Amino acid sequence: AATHSVTLRVPLPVGMQGVAPGSFARVWLPGATQGAARYAVPVSAIVRRAEMTGVYVVDAKGTPLLRQVRLGRAQGDAVEVLAGLSAGERVALDPQAAARVR
Repeated sequence: AATHSVTLRVPLPVGMQGVAPGSFARVWLPGATQGAARYAVPVSAIVRRAEMTGVYVVDAKGTPLLRQVRLGRAQGDAVEVLAGLSAGERVALDPQAAARVR
């Protein structure tokens, strides 16, 4: 997922502990989900090669094909896939074994 730095002004209650002017915070803003299907895959299924992030998708013949995906939030041992997968596609859970299949 892309990260960006922005400056925000947020009104806070007077006397709030643990914050000071000029403080930094890391926040997560949920993206729009209208009409967009979301999928999650195990972190272990993710392949990272240089600038590419992908998963092996198994086709109808059982052949694994490396597919680029765009990832969202990770939660536990799963990570959200924002783009690159469609409903019904099978993802190889062991990318090292999938890479060896010819």
